[in-house]
This record gives sequence, C-alpha cells and structure tokens, in this order.
Amino acid sequence: MKKKLIVRIANGLGNQLFLYASAYAFAKQLDRELLIDEESGFLNEKREIKYELNSFKITSQIAESKYKFNS
Repeated sequence: MKKKLIVRIANGLGNQLFLYASAYAFAKQLDRELLIDEESGFLNEKREIKYELNSFKITSQIAESKYKFNS
C-alpha cells in the first residue's frame, strides 16, 4: 500500500489551483498517492466559496471521509 498525502483545499479558485499544484508536485517528489479533502477547508467559511476544481481534469481522487479533517 502506497503512503498518502492529503491536501485540504480551501479559499477561492486561484488558491485551490495553487494548493493542488503544489501538493501534486510534493506527492510526486515523495512518491505518495495524492488525495483531496474538498470539504473541511470550507466548514467555517462564511463567504459563499466552494470546491471548484471539478471543472478541471484532476487526476487525484477525493479522500474518503476517514482521511478528512472534518472534526
């Protein structure tokens, strides 16, 4: 089983793209599987911001709930 690197996506589209790109490069460098936490970064968000990377061809999988930072 390959080790995992989980990125918590948050803020607007530009920041989401940066977070994903930097985590993707980091995961490649460390030979880890990259998983995306698309929920917990928006839990306390008062603005109407949401996960927006669905429109892109993202190769990483969405993390299972046991790997998310929801608590």
